[in-house]
Amino acid sequence: MRVGAISTVGGGAYVFPSPGASGLAAEVAAALRQEKMRVAQLESFRRRLEPVLRSLGEVRLNCRNADWDGEGAKAITSDVITMAMECASLLPSDVPVPQAAPETDGQITFEWFRDPGNVFTVSIYPSRKLGFAGVHGGERFSSVTLFDGSSLPAQVIEFARRTAQP
Repeated sequence: MRVGAISTVGGGAYVFPSPGASGLAAEVAAALRQEKMRVAQLESFRRRLEPVLRSLGEVRLNCRNADWDGEGAKAITSDVITMAMECASLLPSDVPVPQAAPETDGQITFEWFRDPGNVFTVSIYPSRKLGFAGVHGGERFSSVTLFDGSSLPAQVIEFARRTAQP
């Protein structure tokens, strides 16, 4: 920091900083700008995912014990909730967030629904598998794949994007 002025008015010394001119000051200023952008992106990301994360929080509270539906449903484990959160966080920003719902077999399902002819679901299994199925126009499709935790399969992203587009 470079000192722009020193004042001793009123018996105290006051330093009025000015922007630094050194290479280090420029690096610090650039790092601060970069950090502000990262924080803004994270906040935008959090706001975008908030509805699905809130739903998953409710599932965690309401479905963690067996028979949560009064009809013998399996508990939704913390591992499945965590995996669902991972999947949601990996959605590209141009793919709308899905609706999330618990399933009686211990899975969580994400659903993108435009109309009865354009629906796509992803079932998140306790075994780290993703089952997905949908209908787009007259085309029906389904598959099961392993989830590695680092990326969503390209088919999942493509079908979610396609289902959400008018």
